[in-house]
Amino acid sequence: MKPTTALAVAVAVATLTAAPRPAAAAPPGPYDVKSGIIEVKTNSLGGGRDLVYFDDYGRREARYSIVSGVVAGQKLETVNVEIRTPEKIYRWDAKKKTGFITPGMVPARQDEAPPDARMRAQYHYQELPARTIAGKPCTGRSMEMMKGMVVKSWTWKGIALRIESGFGAIPVTMEAVKVEADVPVPPEKFQVPADVVLKKL
Repeated sequence: MKPTTALAVAVAVATLTAAPRPAAAAPPGPYDVKSGIIEVKTNSLGGGRDLVYFDDYGRREARYSIVSGVVAGQKLETVNVEIRTPEKIYRWDAKKKTGFITPGMVPARQDEAPPDARMRAQYHYQELPARTIAGKPCTGRSMEMMKGMVVKSWTWKGIALRIESGFGAIPVTMEAVKVEADVPVPPEKFQVPADVVLKKL
């Protein structure tokens, strides 16, 4: 499973279920922090690391994912990049230098409950005990995306710092080990290199 899979599931759930906020209280983007750099570790395929860069309160985000492991006796390493903007999402294999473009989106916040009792029951929504992750106080919640697949997430200021997702007793986990908030992010982190070939889907 790619390290982005658990995050994608959580974002999908949040997009479907997050309650709209009053206009006066709405932040400019899904996060309450303008910019930042987050280092994430995952247990996918035996271990991996993500470097996440975001700006404009999460409206722009770049994720550089490195996953290494052993499959069928062979050591494998993948490096994937995803740059998300409100207009387009760019994804590519950094080694093959090929990928694709899809329509963009701004994900909903991941720290809000489903808006009504019917949806809370449908997704088996539960609040989880608070945790401190990478030095940040996080609130937690659990939702069942599909039968047997539970997604647990802990968020700080709208940013998911730990996600557990999957079937069975050993979930795929992603957890931030370092968070730098309100720091400048190099503009090139949000740019597609000239030698990368992307197809529109």
